[in-house]
Amino acid sequence: MRYVRFAILYVITAVALFALSNPQKTSASFERQEDYNCVFLSDTLAIPDDGSWLPICLSDPSAPEGSTVTEMNVKILVNHPDPGQLEIRLTRTDADNEVPLSSSEITKEGVGSFTQIHDFDGSPSEGKWIVLIRDTQFDIGGGVLDVSIAPFYAPVEDLPVALLEDDGRPTSERIAIDAIKISDGFETGEKNDAESPPEMQLDVLGTIDIMNQSFEGIFPPYSGGWSIFDGNPNDGKEYYWDDDNLKPYSGYWAAWPARGGTDGIDPTLSTTYPKEMDTWMIYGPFDLSNAKSAQVAFMLWRHIEVNYDHVFFGISSNGSNFSGWSWDGDVGWENKTFSLSPYLGDSDVWIGWHFTSDSSVQYEGPWIDDIALNFQPGDVTVQGSFTYADRSSTMQGAKGIKVQLWDRDTSGGDDLLAELIVTEGSGHYSFSTLENWDTDDTDPILGNRRLDLYVLWLLENDDYKVTNSSGTRYAWSSSTFYNINMGNTTISGSLPPLWTKYQAMWIFQDIRHAREYYLSHTNPQSDPGFLTAHWDENQNTENGIQGSHFWALINPHVYIAQNSLISVDTIVHELGHHVMWNKTGQWLWYEFNCFDHDIFSQESIQCAWSEGWADFFAIAVNGDICYDKDVGPCTGVPDQDTYDLENHTRNDPNAQGSWWGDGVEGRVAGTLFDLMDSANESPWYDNASWGFDPIVDIALVGSGRSSLQQFWAAYQGSDKHNGVRSIYQNTIDYDNAPVFSTIPEQRILQNFPRAHLLDLWNYSSDSESPDASLTYSIVSVSDLRCGISLDSHWVNSNPQMNWVGSCYVTVRANDSIKTATSGFWIHVLQIHSRIFLPVIMKD
Repeated sequence: MRYVRFAILYVITAVALFALSNPQKTSASFERQEDYNCVFLSDTLAIPDDGSWLPICLSDPSAPEGSTVTEMNVKILVNHPDPGQLEIRLTRTDADNEVPLSSSEITKEGVGSFTQIHDFDGSPSEGKWIVLIRDTQFDIGGGVLDVSIAPFYAPVEDLPVALLEDDGRPTSERIAIDAIKISDGFETGEKNDAESPPEMQLDVLGTIDIMNQSFEGIFPPYSGGWSIFDGNPNDGKEYYWDDDNLKPYSGYWAAWPARGGTDGIDPTLSTTYPKEMDTWMIYGPFDLSNAKSAQVAFMLWRHIEVNYDHVFFGISSNGSNFSGWSWDGDVGWENKTFSLSPYLGDSDVWIGWHFTSDSSVQYEGPWIDDIALNFQPGDVTVQGSFTYADRSSTMQGAKGIKVQLWDRDTSGGDDLLAELIVTEGSGHYSFSTLENWDTDDTDPILGNRRLDLYVLWLLENDDYKVTNSSGTRYAWSSSTFYNINMGNTTISGSLPPLWTKYQAMWIFQDIRHAREYYLSHTNPQSDPGFLTAHWDENQNTENGIQGSHFWALINPHVYIAQNSLISVDTIVHELGHHVMWNKTGQWLWYEFNCFDHDIFSQESIQCAWSEGWADFFAIAVNGDICYDKDVGPCTGVPDQDTYDLENHTRNDPNAQGSWWGDGVEGRVAGTLFDLMDSANESPWYDNASWGFDPIVDIALVGSGRSSLQQFWAAYQGSDKHNGVRSIYQNTIDYDNAPVFSTIPEQRILQNFPRAHLLDLWNYSSDSESPDASLTYSIVSVSDLRCGISLDSHWVNSNPQMNWVGSCYVTVRANDSIKTATSGFWIHVLQIHSRIFLPVIMKD
């Protein structure tokens, strides 16, 4: 509602009087004039009684720009002996219609109240209103003492949303153009200390107080966003909002609209507000650009003339036009809570309380206490990806790296907000949603207290890492995104070819691949332990040791030399030592001859075992039978840059030289690979396909094994036959030959052939091979008339007809590597008598 003060601009002083012997009633018809000689009400205006109209023009200085009328209320105070004979109309300078206002509504005291007029709904808010009044009887004097209008307008902006049941009416209001902003002289003198502004920290509900005003300190404070306006500066009085201790809701003080100013009223002395008041109490601007919710709450007590005086609360995006809610009437303390959701995302927002009164009927007015304005910071979700150039300069996703999200503080001491491990092969990551609020920031502008985010990508996680020789982890940082906007933000990074220290990522991904292979090929899943690699760009020595190596003292780690960085097999080879140390504590630091070894050089069986395990680990993890000292697979000069460990056999050149035996790491590695893989060679001896897990279970259990021979001796599986063959193929002979027990002499009768006379399985055995894996052959028979033949492991005898005699049979058992022979006698006996069975006949 808007309530209007009036200043007289000019007065029509000539009133035509008709002297009639008898009073006559004038016509009620009205013809609209194009222009009105408006009278602006000041003191009493005489009402014409000659049939002419008195046009009283009114404007609303609080009418919001760009709005429209939604309701009109008019109050008239007249001094007339018979108000019922008056004719009253309401129109506008921009309207074609006139609305009659019934004079019968005027009380005997001369007060006419005309409410809920909707004939002008939709009219522009800034139009001029005209109240037309005349006397329908001649020669009866009277005057207009006061006219008040109280329009309602359509909100020009979104309304604050009432969160509690509310009886207010929606409307819009504007700070009068001629309103005076009060800049000093606020305090009445009873208080000395201003209230401290809120600390702007997240509370348990995740909200931040922008402003709390309980009026217990100096009001308005000397700084802090409050503005007070006297919207009626030309009335010769100065009243505006200030605090007083007469009627607080809590504490000792609350705000009253007429307490401040030169003419401010002490409500304990005068319990009613003055007439023709217009005062604003405004807070702002404040920033909601980073808010996902915001609300304002306050306590309101009121005793206000209905329809014509009011208290208003509104919100604005320009500090001039406000949209909100209006209250009047008589109600005790109530909580008013409003959501500011329509203004989320705006950087400049104002809230304000407005009180106006007309020139008649005053009450105790409104009291406001315990204003609280808060917001919940917006959410921000950071996602992105990290890629790197691999050895072939192809960009790959950086899986397994640690990604940290940081908030940069210009004063130092950046805050770690979140971290995660990249699990996607694409290198993509997404952090959990965060409150976009920097608790360390003290900037008075709320929009500048948003997070200043950057991402750190690190070559470490809970299971492995890559550092330089000083132990400094490799990491790369994004740019800082200052005062980041709420919502989704993408922060990605990459290490293109030749980027600073980008090759450290190669090592990290080699470790990841080795670890994942180990975990996925052991059952139950076995953890290889924490793995650390050191690498210094363009360096080939650490602690005086040349080349790539494993070091177990103090901080166990592998060192990767620059000159072997290109070789994935070399890196995983060194990791194989690291895994063996983690699982068994084995490290041949005392074998100095093992410091200078090669794949096909003769070493001690302990060195060959340790290095052979590492060679095997490399080709198993990388899925390539060739151990490459270059990029691989199977590149370079054979047996110099490339070693095909599976296809080296007993038929290699120099077969009986230094390349044979379990003192050669390449043979140990080939053995372990042949035992593991299922791609077995033919016609050689490799028929084993154990898989990776059984090899780990033997090699890396407890204190581990110190040689291949110990490894083989510890095998308790059921496939020793194929196992010893795979070992033998790699020039290492652990095979035990078959053995025979004594085969007893065999006797058969003349002319009676015997199939399956003798089962050789009953007299032969092999420590590695089951009976079914042995093959048998007849070496010799002393007399062929015995008719000896072999059916697998069965000896058959079919002597020559009528022949009687003896023969010696020599047989051989073969486990495919070694053989054993044995012999036995067969005697063919003559038949000396016949035995007849009696025939039983029937009676």
